[in-house]
Amino acid sequence: MRKNILIYALLLLSGCSSSWNEGGMGCPNVIIPGEKAYLTRADNRGENFRIELVGYEGYCYVEPNLPRHYAVITPQFRLHRLSDIDETRVDFSFHTETLQGPPGFLGKRTYFANGQIDANQKYVDFSGRPVKVKIPMDDDDFEIMLGLEMSSHEYEYNKSTFDTRNYKASQSSDSEQSCAAQTSSSCGCNK
Repeated sequence: MRKNILIYALLLLSGCSSSWNEGGMGCPNVIIPGEKAYLTRADNRGENFRIELVGYEGYCYVEPNLPRHYAVITPQFRLHRLSDIDETRVDFSFHTETLQGPPGFLGKRTYFANGQIDANQKYVDFSGRPVKVKIPMDDDDFEIMLGLEMSSHEYEYNKSTFDTRNYKASQSSDSEQSCAAQTSSSCGCNK
């Protein structure tokens, strides 16, 4: 009886350690549009903080008990202090959005975040919380957009202030299923 349990346990564990890329499947591309990568917080005294979405870490996995695939994306931020105000906490939102693909995988989700910066710091780098996005099993061209949430006024300010055409975010890998760092616009292994 113990032998049978051990054999079943080994079979289950070997299934969990199989590579995501087997069968030609890969993780989707994660794209950070330049115009959604910067957000400047200002009030009537001027510009106070700038939040930058500078990259992400990511990997993909298969839910063990269900036939579902997920991408886990951890956004990387940089918070700049632009004035001498007393505030040390900045609240903001970011989103993931899928625009093309199977209907069950389309949509936009918004996540709340905040950054802490000491009064004497010019900038600080930090990670957002990891977010899980359901992805199709057989669509190598699936893309996930990652960006900062902003009002239409903030969006227009970004377009007039920053050269967003040349913005390139970075991606770093922390698992076997992630891409090499040289593919800066991909989370995963397919391109």
